[in-house]
Amino acid sequence: GRALTPEAKAALEKANKEQAATMAKNKALNDAFNAGKTAAAANQWDGAIESFTKAGELDANQHVVWGNLADSYVSRAKATPTSREADLTKASEAYLKAIAIKADDSAYHNNYALVLAQQKKFEEAQAELTKAAQIDPANAGRFYFNLGAVYINTGNADAAAVAFKKAIELDANYAEA
Repeated sequence: GRALTPEAKAALEKANKEQAATMAKNKALNDAFNAGKTAAAANQWDGAIESFTKAGELDANQHVVWGNLADSYVSRAKATPTSREADLTKASEAYLKAIAIKADDSAYHNNYALVLAQQKKFEEAQAELTKAAQIDPANAGRFYFNLGAVYINTGNADAAAVAFKKAIELDANYAEA
């Protein structure tokens, strides 16, 4: 007396297939992400980028995937100067995807700003660091310190002094500033 109707049986089979497909997709996503993390830990930037790109294709709504992909591009840009500009551009794109998904993450804004500064887009970098400071007031001094450091590294001492003063203003105990 407990036999399923043909409709109920078909619905159950369909639900089971969908669940199996979701589990397979999640496993593939986790495998790609973990492979990216492993490659990044070994400073194998090409492998990390390939794995995080695959993870992004499997699920484009995972901000952590885009953040790690961007970080990998930044690291490869440092390690391989010949592809620096292209890698920084791709890092910017990946950070923007992470920010679009999780706009309240100050680290993404901070890291995106540092990439913008390396691309000599200082006004945009300052705007991103200001966003980071607004999102995370407890660490605002660090964000302005980062801006000051970027300016120092690019030979812009006056702008650096302004950024360092802002860092001290926000956190008088921030020794680096």
